[in-house]
Amino acid sequence: MKAWRPMLWRVDTSVMFPGLERNTRPFVWYLAACSATYVVAHIIARKMKAWRPKSDVVADADLIFSLPMYSWMSFLACKGTAEVWDAGWEEHWFGSGGNSRQFTLLYAAMNLVHIPITLLKKQSTTYKALMTFHHILSISCMMTGILLNRMYFWGAFDGICEISTFCLTTLFCLKEFGGSGPVSKMLITINGVSLWLTYLIFRIFLFPTWLYCYVTEVQQNPAQTFESISMFERYMYPVVNVFLFFLSSHWMMQITAGMMKQLRKASVKKAANGDAHAHGEKNNGITDTDATKDTCAVDGDSNANARKKKEQ
Repeated sequence: MKAWRPMLWRVDTSVMFPGLERNTRPFVWYLAACSATYVVAHIIARKMKAWRPKSDVVADADLIFSLPMYSWMSFLACKGTAEVWDAGWEEHWFGSGGNSRQFTLLYAAMNLVHIPITLLKKQSTTYKALMTFHHILSISCMMTGILLNRMYFWGAFDGICEISTFCLTTLFCLKEFGGSGPVSKMLITINGVSLWLTYLIFRIFLFPTWLYCYVTEVQQNPAQTFESISMFERYMYPVVNVFLFFLSSHWMMQITAGMMKQLRKASVKKAANGDAHAHGEKNNGITDTDATKDTCAVDGDSNANARKKKEQ
């Protein structure tokens, strides 16, 4: 009887978590890749400490780490969503291949690595609590899909929002590492506007669109979709999207204020440069006129002296 216990355990596990065996190895690979990427980023940040003595090494490493991570995730999310967009509800709910699965694996691994980074950064307790809660919610949803080997499309569809996170990371990198020259300031202004647009499109518009598509497919095929998944998946996925919508709306107000401040600075500087240029032209005009008058006066005196000598 004891000899059968391992077999029974394996059978039960495969029935409860059909995606466990298939997804364990790639998930561990993504976890190792994310960890290695952060180690490299941390080494670079420590090297930069020499010319940034007051900087937070963990925060700098996080920025360097985030650039390749969010660009990679954005690419997989967009490609994975586009691949099966027209495939119908069956592929959306129970499809188990393609780039949407790769995105889900990467997202769960990256956020798992990012939790200790968030806690180690020099940030407020409120920020740490909010971001950790966000990571735990996101990982729970993604890991459920990985273990049950389904709902990858909905994860990738949500993941398109990381395009805005990539823009946000780029903006922070420009501010921290880009210097204070005119080119850097111009790039910061352009990226600030890009961040505002991507937040509006890929968060404020995206999450309600996700909810609309989810509810529409549930209404059209309730028995094959909503009633065929677990209670956690039925309600947690929509709840997380509502939470992300309100969280993004809060951040959107801060981003809008920051963008308007940056645009006002650029406008004031442009006006100041225009006034300085006009003032310079005016001064040049006065100088030229005075020089002409002086030259004429000298010529007049010279001619008068010559006439006196001639008369004598």
